[in-house]
Amino acid sequence: MNILVTNPASRLSREIVQALSLAHEVELAEGPFGHEEAQNELVKDVDTVVHSLQDSPSIDESERLDQAMRQTYNLLWACVQGGVSRFVFLSSLSSMKAYPENYLVNEKWRPLPTTEIDGLCFHLAEFVCREYGRERGIDVRVLRLGDLDWDGESDADSVLHGLDALNGVIRAIEVDLEPGSWAPASKWNVFHLQSGNLSKPSRFSTRKAEIELGFSPGGFQE
Repeated sequence: MNILVTNPASRLSREIVQALSLAHEVELAEGPFGHEEAQNELVKDVDTVVHSLQDSPSIDESERLDQAMRQTYNLLWACVQGGVSRFVFLSSLSSMKAYPENYLVNEKWRPLPTTEIDGLCFHLAEFVCREYGRERGIDVRVLRLGDLDWDGESDADSVLHGLDALNGVIRAIEVDLEPGSWAPASKWNVFHLQSGNLSKPSRFSTRKAEIELGFSPGGFQE
């Protein structure tokens, strides 16, 4: 499989490339993603694109909103034109955190984004992805990630350990979904990913990812 991963500044993106390189042809790509021939060449002969948003202090709010909406749109447009079969967007559980902490929230619940720029960008990018998945015939999978922790030190109730994140992304790339109660014959799917926390109950259900993708959060391991 030929796989394109965006956002080389992200540790998760680099870990994805390293983990997949033994079995697949993988390339890292950095934006910005425009609406020109260069984007068509970028995704030429690619089977799956894994896209995430760049988070940098040097990027102002206008640029971040542009990256979330226009550039995500441009990349998806190039994917459709180039015949890319699958698009995996790495989003965040931040848009679901407005619900009371004692609720167990799954993917059927409506996002409640605020005006906070990080969560707003993820939510707007998800909206772009959803419209492509529903209308353009490309298999779009959104992974809402918990609070990433690579060192095993976080006690957050929505923590997602690095190894679990990596496992979830790889499963989203490689697994073909079977029609069922969670995943009807649809090109648009959302999955919540977080790790278990022994000291706090989980806020977000990962049952859909476990059933449909085979996601198996194992917690932090050295």
